[in-house]
Amino acid sequence: MLNNKFFVVSLLLLLTTYANGKDLKKIVLPRVLSSANVVLGETVESALKIKNKNFELLQITNFSKLAIESGKDHPMALTADFNSDGLRDIAMLGISKSEKKVFIYVAVSNEPKRIFEIFELDSFSLEDKFLKFSPMYLTLAEFKKASLKKRPVLQIETNGPGDVSVTPYYFSKKTNDFELFQSVFD
Repeated sequence: MLNNKFFVVSLLLLLTTYANGKDLKKIVLPRVLSSANVVLGETVESALKIKNKNFELLQITNFSKLAIESGKDHPMALTADFNSDGLRDIAMLGISKSEKKVFIYVAVSNEPKRIFEIFELDSFSLEDKFLKFSPMYLTLAEFKKASLKKRPVLQIETNGPGDVSVTPYYFSKKTNDFELFQSVFD
């Protein structure tokens, strides 16, 4: 799933961060305060500009009533510690109008390198109706079994006519990338 831009983004952010002498723990970490207030922080914003300068985070007004009523008061972004390093990471659903595409990115902290790495989980063509009635939103998986609660699983949920499609991803330390979560849901 990694693409060639990943290395370039990581290298540029590494050089920028060290040149500025910033420590990730002292930087504003990403957080979702409300549907109208998603704080990405300077480091994540810089990484996004390098990855895709035209990326715009969706707003609550872009979502269908069904997505909002599903209990997702901020369906365009969520935070979790996906790589288990003790720092908040952020998943984002947004668009690039110039490319006419929807993107799902995750900014993952990398404390040893003092950077946020941007991972692209998915992208697809942007339809005009998507901007007013997005049926897609981000959630975290909820499991009953303790063994499945160890690491956050990001879900991309899409409401269709009469059903909900769920695509779950987890961050693999083995591959240092997001992979599809393959397990029996309970």
